[in-house]
Amino acid sequence: LFWFFAVSVIVAILAAVYYYWFIKKDRFTVYATVYGSIILFAIIEAVKRLVARARPDGSDYLSFPSRHTALALYLALVLPVGLPARVLLLGWAFLVGFSRLWLQDHFVSDVVTGAGFGVVGAWLVWKYKKEIKQKLKIK
Repeated sequence: LFWFFAVSVIVAILAAVYYYWFIKKDRFTVYATVYGSIILFAIIEAVKRLVARARPDGSDYLSFPSRHTALALYLALVLPVGLPARVLLLGWAFLVGFSRLWLQDHFVSDVVTGAGFGVVGAWLVWKYKKEIKQKLKIK
């Protein structure tokens, strides 16, 4: 079951892109989801390689920070949804982070830092929404 939450991140990103592109026709949300996820992914990967912290299970040296948690929380915060859906998305992001601990892929500090990256990424998107829309020529 916890493996499902780890894999669900990419499925959730693809579902959000489909929904906001084809159904809602909200280009900003699609661009924020795709480009924001790619940028966040790249930053996390760079930090992982700089820190080179061993995973709890010893499988490699890419533990810090948790990419899954960062992307899940970013998605949960960047999508323009109402309160009930926001609560569900935040619950899902929490379960993704918990699954990383349960599966012994990360330490608590990895998950908390990954969550911090996700929050900062979403905050930057909302803070600079107007400027991003102007750059991408979105109304």
